[in-house]
Amino acid sequence: NLTDGEIRELGERKESFYRKLYRPHLKTMNGLVPFLEKAKELGISMAVATAAGNQNIQFILEGLKIKSFFDAIVGAEDIQKGKPDPEIFLKSAQRLQVSPEDCLVFEDSRFGIEAANRAGMKAVLLTTSLQPEDLGAQPALMLAVKDFADHNIQTVL
Repeated sequence: NLTDGEIRELGERKESFYRKLYRPHLKTMNGLVPFLEKAKELGISMAVATAAGNQNIQFILEGLKIKSFFDAIVGAEDIQKGKPDPEIFLKSAQRLQVSPEDCLVFEDSRFGIEAANRAGMKAVLLTTSLQPEDLGAQPALMLAVKDFADHNIQTVL
């Protein structure tokens, strides 16, 4: 029997605990920073598209010192529908002022790959929680890698 305000307050407290507990474990995925540096050097516009809230987005991007690589950030507060709906990716493309078919999504979830496909974008699967064979047919999927240090990742740049 909680009010909407009480639910929001409890959610904010939970996320605050998460940030406090996770801070000592915060680190980039293997090869991410060199990949971002190379993409920036090549003039590739990049966005973050995540279902996380603004405070958690800032916590991660600033904590990892990678915020400066991104030209747009789209989070939970910016969308109405979550993945597998393509809204988050389409809004990211719009903010970058690029066509969806010119976008490449890096995802680690089934719904994320499906959303990329529905947005008309290509996708790279980061195999942190599933393998390509777990996805079934996904025309968007062009590559699966363990992390950004995988030698195949250079082909996408």
